[in-house]
Amino acid sequence: MLKVTIKFSWLSFFLMAAACIVFCSCNQKSKSNTDDEAGHLADSLSEARIDSAYVAIKNECDTALLQLAPVLADSLQAGDSGCVKAYFSSRKPFSDADEKVERVVRQLKSDCDSNLLKETYRRVQLLKVPGSPRHKKRKV
Repeated sequence: MLKVTIKFSWLSFFLMAAACIVFCSCNQKSKSNTDDEAGHLADSLSEARIDSAYVAIKNECDTALLQLAPVLADSLQAGDSGCVKAYFSSRKPFSDADEKVERVVRQLKSDCDSNLLKETYRRVQLLKVPGSPRHKKRKV
């Protein structure tokens, strides 16, 4: 009877150990799944914020190209470069808790600023050319 009890206790010990290993490994797998899900959720939120920021910055940039570029070009044509410097120095840098969003938004804003500056200087060069008509008149 003693041999049966010892064998049974060893068998139950190994079964408990195996069950513990299986249970612990399954538990760790679910933790890694929740970490992955949290990472995917954070990425999707960042992507949504980047998309909305892209649309807002694109609209702001288009508006600035249409309305602000002629004003800046006229001030440069008049010899006042302080207006251009004041506009670009008054803009505050974007900061955000999410580094990915901050980096992308800053890049988008700098691209918009460089496009605005290029358009302003292009307009100034067009205004400097004397006697060149902006539109050709149609012959009647």
